[in-house]
Amino acid sequence: MFRPQIQKTWVVLLVAIFSIMMVYFALANITYYETVGFQDKIESAEIMEEALSVLKKEVKKQYPDVPILEDIDPNLTGLIFNRPKSPMTTYSGDLKSKQTVLKPNFSALIVDLFIQAKLSKEDTIAIGMTGAMPGANIALLSACEAMEIVPVIITSVGASQWGATDSNFTWLDMEAVLHENNIISHKSIAASLGGRNDEYKEKKIAKIIYGGKRGAELASKAIKRNSITKIKGYRKRKSLYEDFINGDISDYSAYVNIGGGVSSMGVGGNKLLDQKTGIIYSEEVIKKDLD
Repeated sequence: MFRPQIQKTWVVLLVAIFSIMMVYFALANITYYETVGFQDKIESAEIMEEALSVLKKEVKKQYPDVPILEDIDPNLTGLIFNRPKSPMTTYSGDLKSKQTVLKPNFSALIVDLFIQAKLSKEDTIAIGMTGAMPGANIALLSACEAMEIVPVIITSVGASQWGATDSNFTWLDMEAVLHENNIISHKSIAASLGGRNDEYKEKKIAKIIYGGKRGAELASKAIKRNSITKIKGYRKRKSLYEDFINGDISDYSAYVNIGGGVSSMGVGGNKLLDQKTGIIYSEEVIKKDLD
């Protein structure tokens, strides 16, 4: 009976040995390439993971009988606040975006943006953040810790829907918990009320936060109990940033905005920048003539 050459035992054995040798040589010659900032990304994600764990414990301590709903908070962080009628609310918010930033790997994205912006160890950056996205705030500060970048932070206390709208556990309170637990090294140097005008004036108070005067009082209490300097709107911010480093605002390596605070973006600023996110160079802002 005819038997093809390929079916002979010695041929099959030879092919098997050859295949094993090829696999061995392939594995022995694998070259691993580590992406730029890989270790910083790992470290920042670990820092954020610890931060989320600590804050979740604090939420459960304050509200032991309130369940964390997975359909609202799929990562079960306890940091998505379903307080639609909270006086601290500034405006409606996007739930999906609040969920997305509550993942430790989001801090690795911040590290990547820092690298693209050519930031490095001991650089000092100015930060404007709000209570709208606790997850993004945590990610940013975790990235700063991992890369040893110095953040100078001014916060707007108010928050859009699903953000830190709980008057007993605002972003400033979260920040304090993280600082007390030695997870972050830096806290806000000042805070404003937040909202559409971000300026406490009786005639404009209804435009600050939906809670009007009551919301402003609660935000003010949060600022006071965290021993932070209260400022009115955006006018004082520039001088505070400059005073803190005893220099000019241009001495900062970057300005980082988290959330949609008008003190950072201006009214309608995001639309004027064509909804651009990520790294935006000063020339682009000047070109759009933002004030």
